[in-house]
Amino acid sequence: MVVQNTSNNTSNNINSNQSRNHQWDNVRAALKRFWGYEDFRPPQGEIIRMILDS
Repeated sequence: MVVQNTSNNTSNNINSNQSRNHQWDNVRAALKRFWGYEDFRPPQGEIIRMILDS
């Protein structure tokens, strides 16, 4: 029988989401700094997010 600690799983998911959000903020800041754009055009943003999630 396998018992999972759901509080650790939830905590790991929150930390993972925060890390991805931080990475996304850094990517957008670089886009703004180097190119002057506030955000990516579709599908650029989706592609970048897929890369960050992998």
